[in-house]
Amino acid sequence: MKKSEREKQLESIILDISWMARRYADGRQTYAVGMYNDAIELAVKLGLPIQKDIIVNPPSYFAQDGDPRIAPRKDPNDSSSAR
Repeated sequence: MKKSEREKQLESIILDISWMARRYADGRQTYAVGMYNDAIELAVKLGLPIQKDIIVNPPSYFAQDGDPRIAPRKDPNDSSSAR
């Protein structure tokens, strides 16, 4: 199925801002972490062009909550990776 121009533009917007949103949310102890991670998890499951942030080690789609009691979220495409 061919994507509409609108779908292509929306995917481009998501790709362009997702890395900035991740870096904003990473390490915070607010709702932003969970809200970002929920949105990215859905985007990845929908097959949107989300890239892992290669600045963190190991590279990840998800932001890490600043509360050390909260477990890192797992990559939905790789059950062995954390963060």
